[in-house]
Amino acid sequence: MGVAGAHDALPDAFCVTSAHEGHKKAVQELSAIGLESAFNQGSPWDHLQLENPFALSDAAAPVRIGDQWLLVYRLMRPDGSAALLAGGPPNPSPQVGEEWTALDWEIPPALAHMYRYHDGLGPIDGPGALWWRDSILPADRLTPLTKHVRFGEENILYAPGDLLLASPDGDGGGWCFHRKSRDTEPSLVHWDSTTHRIAGELSLSRLLRRLTATWLGAG
Repeated sequence: MGVAGAHDALPDAFCVTSAHEGHKKAVQELSAIGLESAFNQGSPWDHLQLENPFALSDAAAPVRIGDQWLLVYRLMRPDGSAALLAGGPPNPSPQVGEEWTALDWEIPPALAHMYRYHDGLGPIDGPGALWWRDSILPADRLTPLTKHVRFGEENILYAPGDLLLASPDGDGGGWCFHRKSRDTEPSLVHWDSTTHRIAGELSLSRLLRRLTATWLGAG
């Protein structure tokens, strides 16, 4: 899969309102879940000179919550309700956290391309409840499975250091990039936190389609 496939799954629902009206509604909804936001000029997306698959100019609200910039989208569900989705600031040089450098992980190219727009993307449910389920984690929160599983201590058929958890499912597991023979564009497999088994195989673009369906209530 080429890097362009990382974001082609994002739907027209990302462009649902005018910036002014969308921002007003998004701020009201953020306040309803306990998040006070402030709209500011000078957001990290103001001068992003890139092809715009995320429809950044039509996003509902670039907001600052504390010291963190987020681009908040309102996705309209078929029942007329709205889902709030938050994207982190652009990260042109993403890297896995320093504690994992010994495992020699590089950010897969398709994911790195997505990070040029959003370093982290997923539902925002309230204070402290950001990117914990059905999300794409920001680069500094990507974790190899060596944090959870030790090779040789369990009957597993994979090397935990070759799996990088990138999309949590909210139950302790999630979708992981599975590095095989040092391939440059690894696919994703689902890791079950209870059984420690892996199953399935998806590209990042297919995972984004699946997440989009979940965000829209169709998953």
